[in-house]
Amino acid sequence: MILIDGFEATTDNLARLQPDDIESFSILKDASATVLYGARGANGIIMVNTKAGKEGPVKLSVRLDANTSMPTRIVEMLDGVSYMKLYNQARITRDPLLGNFYSEQKIQSTLNGENAMI
Repeated sequence: MILIDGFEATTDNLARLQPDDIESFSILKDASATVLYGARGANGIIMVNTKAGKEGPVKLSVRLDANTSMPTRIVEMLDGVSYMKLYNQARITRDPLLGNFYSEQKIQSTLNGENAMI
């Protein structure tokens, strides 16, 4: 059983409470819970009291969370021509009968900056 400010509540209501809004909480179990709430309190009671408003000047509380992330290291990337040459080399190493995937003409046109599909 969950009580928020003396009213029965669900676990969803408890989950929606902001930690800053809670003034106090207590947990009753065993005989003390049964004495106060009968059979409904037999499994224990969570009692939550929230903060109440007070007379006086307005107070404003702000909490700000900021996160930044940076890579721990910059990964070096391979250029297109080196990739094509290494791909051909790996392919021939695995099976010499396959031959080159990228032709020398395709590698040369990539090196020259041409956008030809060969």
